[in-house]
Amino acid sequence: MTARHQVILFLIMMKNAAANQFVLTHRRKNLATLATLGLDLGDAKERVMGLTPEDYVEGPDPDDKRPGDEVWVFGLEIGGQEVYVKVCVLSEPLLCTCISFHLADRPLKYPLRARAR
Repeated sequence: MTARHQVILFLIMMKNAAANQFVLTHRRKNLATLATLGLDLGDAKERVMGLTPEDYVEGPDPDDKRPGDEVWVFGLEIGGQEVYVKVCVLSEPLLCTCISFHLADRPLKYPLRARAR
C-alpha cells in the first residue's frame, strides 16, 4: 500500500499540474457520467482539484498507454453515486490528464479512510 505522505505529495503535484492544464479524456463512459450527474468539464476539474488522501483507492501503477508514466485511482461520491477517477500527471508539458471519470463498476476500497469502530 502507498503511504499517506506519498498520496499527499502526489495530490500537491497533480493539483499544480491541473491548475496549469486539465484534460479529461473524451471516452464515452466519461461523457455519459458527466451527463448523468449534470456536470460539465469545469465541474469535473473542480472535483478532481478537491481530491483528498481519504479519496485514494490505489496507485501509483504503470500507465499501460504511456510507458514511464504512472496512474493513480481515487473515488468520489457525487449525487449519491460513487465515481471512479483515474489521473496521470505529465511534466512535458505540465498537465493533469483525467483518464477516467465515470460511475464505479464495483464498490471502491479506500485504504486511507479511518475505519468505523
